[in-house]
Amino acid sequence: MSEYRFTPQAVDDLFEIWSYIAVDNLDAANRVEEAVHSACAFLAESPLAGRVREDLTALPLRFWLVQPFRNCWIVYDSAVKTTESHSRSSPGAKYCNCIDLETAP
Repeated sequence: MSEYRFTPQAVDDLFEIWSYIAVDNLDAANRVEEAVHSACAFLAESPLAGRVREDLTALPLRFWLVQPFRNCWIVYDSAVKTTESHSRSSPGAKYCNCIDLETAP
């Protein structure tokens, strides 16, 4: 079984995203947070599922679009335990920059 952990920066990013949405709609903010956690759980089980975006960065980062939201991305490195985001968000995009993937034997 695999699990994930957020880096401190990712915790801050997710809280910032949640807070921004919660101002207008608390239920929507909770749905986004739940979708991010669901996506992270999936990525912990399938770390190569995200796409490499060489057009955005030369770093070995993968990008995963959080469904069903079209502007919420998880950026992570599937090759190491902890990563930091080196990407910049495009206008309107939300990035939860990193997760720590652990794969149990």
